[in-house]
Amino acid sequence: MSGVAWIVPTVEDLKAYQVAAALTAYRTAALGSGQADPFDEALYSVTNRIRDEIRSCRSNVVSDTPMSIPPGLKWIACLLIVQELEGRLPGVRLTEAHKTRIEDGLLYLRRIAKCEVIVDLPDDVQDPSTAQSGTVGTLISSRTRTATRSTLAGL
Repeated sequence: MSGVAWIVPTVEDLKAYQVAAALTAYRTAALGSGQADPFDEALYSVTNRIRDEIRSCRSNVVSDTPMSIPPGLKWIACLLIVQELEGRLPGVRLTEAHKTRIEDGLLYLRRIAKCEVIVDLPDDVQDPSTAQSGTVGTLISSRTRTATRSTLAGL
């Protein structure tokens, strides 16, 4: 069975969900010295969240292409990215219609995680043995415990 080419949402894709002037403000206003365009971080965060929801259903697989999602979920990704960017500027707020569509998208992602909705099979399936969650952790080494139940007994 052949799959579908998954996509990585772009700034251009966001223009279907938010006016260009607001997008420009989200991406350029109130940046600190040396601060990068916040779109990249929002894209990473949102697409990995969607991929994690997809992986929550054991019968689903994800694409081997980082940050890619099924084309049918682009609307959810774009709305969630806009929501993340919107939080940067207190004077620019999402409309109630945007908020309602975002809630619909989040409910849809929950249905995917519960295996109630099947997502498109990617044409480049990620090998499950190399799959990583969207969150990267740091390994912390530990020392031998000196305080244990037995050494603290009676205190």
